[in-house]
Amino acid sequence: MEDTHRFLVPLAEMDVDLTLDGVWVIEREIAARLRAGRGHEVMDYMAHCDIALRKALGATVLDAIDAAACDDFLMAADQLITSDPALFATLLREQGALFGPSLASLIWEKQYPALLPLLFPLMTQSRRAISAYEGILHAILSRQPTLLLTAEPGKLDLLIPLLPTDLLRAILPELGAMIAKTSSKAVRDAVVAASAHLDLDEMCAAGWFTVRNKNLRLACRDLLLAHPNQAAAAPLLAGMLAAGELDPASASALAAVLAPIDAGAAPSLAQLEAQAAGITRWSAAIKPLDHAEVLALFQPLSGHAARAALHLAATGDEALPPLAAALLAQLSADRRARLALHAVQTWIAGEGEPKLRSMLRLLANGADERIAEPLGAAVFAWGKKSKYPRAVVALAQLSALDTPYALLRVMEAAESIKLKGPVIHAAVKALDAAAQRRNCAMGELIDDLTPDFGLAEDFSLIDADDKPFPLAPEARIALWHPAGAAAGEAEAWRSHLADYLLTPLIDQTGAPAALPPAAQLTGDCLLAPPGLSMTQPDLAAILGKAGYSEGQRSGTHAAWIDWHAWPLPTARLEVRILHSAGPASPHFGMPVGIAAAELRDAADGYALVPSAHWPKSLLATVWSHLLLLDAKRPA
Repeated sequence: MEDTHRFLVPLAEMDVDLTLDGVWVIEREIAARLRAGRGHEVMDYMAHCDIALRKALGATVLDAIDAAACDDFLMAADQLITSDPALFATLLREQGALFGPSLASLIWEKQYPALLPLLFPLMTQSRRAISAYEGILHAILSRQPTLLLTAEPGKLDLLIPLLPTDLLRAILPELGAMIAKTSSKAVRDAVVAASAHLDLDEMCAAGWFTVRNKNLRLACRDLLLAHPNQAAAAPLLAGMLAAGELDPASASALAAVLAPIDAGAAPSLAQLEAQAAGITRWSAAIKPLDHAEVLALFQPLSGHAARAALHLAATGDEALPPLAAALLAQLSADRRARLALHAVQTWIAGEGEPKLRSMLRLLANGADERIAEPLGAAVFAWGKKSKYPRAVVALAQLSALDTPYALLRVMEAAESIKLKGPVIHAAVKALDAAAQRRNCAMGELIDDLTPDFGLAEDFSLIDADDKPFPLAPEARIALWHPAGAAAGEAEAWRSHLADYLLTPLIDQTGAPAALPPAAQLTGDCLLAPPGLSMTQPDLAAILGKAGYSEGQRSGTHAAWIDWHAWPLPTARLEVRILHSAGPASPHFGMPVGIAAAELRDAADGYALVPSAHWPKSLLATVWSHLLLLDAKRPA
């Protein structure tokens, strides 16, 4: 074959210099000779070069191997590597980026003594690399299983499946020591899968069940829970639990498996408080939520039990630990929803930091549509830049909420052209999952989610009389409330909504509409119905369901309560229902007299708001609370 390139000659006889351009010309000549299978000419040429140029040209050889991996090229490259293995070993140690699949195959095939020890470290330098070299790694580990022990512990989940069971068995003691160095859930899952083919006695002999290390204990818990030999696993799990070797969150999860709780015999509040009392150390992760406003949402739980629930949520594996779930089940639905909203707001205020993500576990079985708006805003705030993985987390919460408005926000993300691809992909997957849950097509779901707020058939706005309503460009839109509305207006709206088959996201027509009699209003408060009183537990239960929490302690009795508060943080207001002083702990025989309700301005040092300045909607709502108490007064 005629060569169109000149033969390589010593550098002094070439019409190039040692500038970058000149070296590039030589490197191009090197690559050309190798592609032609003329490695001997390259060897002759490199023999005349100084060490710096030899390294540069050697790097050219390694870099070109994967780009032009033909047989002639590989044969020529083999000649070069064999002629100076130390040079190429140095290059691979200093420039790992030169390493590629074809070079890996060549090294494994030729078994170069100087390069072979570098093969495993180079193929495991990243998780992506491990996936790319699975075939060679399997071959290497089958021949030399102890190499697994030199990998980074956090990558074991990708490597353990490549090791045959009989060879894994031989390194169990050393492998246990490696597992102890990583908290990776993925590594624990790989251990669980591999251990299914091992006898529990073998792991006992390797000392796995006696090592007092949290990471290894959790791996042992998981593998025992999943092992085929449950007859042998159960005593080991029971012993692990009895010995107190697990953290509270892990112990809670294990206890629930070993002794499932009958739904009809759920633990009492006192029993749960006793269990929570055994947790005496708090994770630093609960600090953003460990303050009075949040702890008040946990009533009727004590402050200690509230912190225990937060600690369990922060330290659990993935889901909310059973004890935390049982503690939170003591809260009213409204408190759970407000707690979920506060957790979401705190997470978002912290820019979605991964270390704060555990607080999102508080959303389980308690969040409502109040979290949809802040989460939707976070998706668009983070989804356009480098924080897009946090936007994907926010989308997951919206998808889990699975309400029409939450899915509407997911649909907005799916249709956006401004968000990053992974965010849009996650949104589409969430919608697809929602459609499957509803047993409908994606298109049907999107049709259902597309809003038709307040529109007639011709897409015009209508009023309560079902007549077109023109809207000036400068007009502002507020939510309608039935308090103070004209007679029959609420019923008219209900009729129109039914006619147009609209389901409101907010039940405006069903909101409290009755305003209190004028005689119940003083200059600064709303009086309760005359003579209203009830027992302290009844008062706490009724007000708790309406969103109230215990207020400030009485000055006369430091442990007594003389009002309950309903904070409205968005409006910077707080409603307080005033009553006679009573103990914080339940006192079943003690009557409590309910006196009045007052409104405080949180933005102005909780100053009293004159009753004349109360919004009508709020006035009607608070009056409905007092009427609810009146309806529950003892006969």
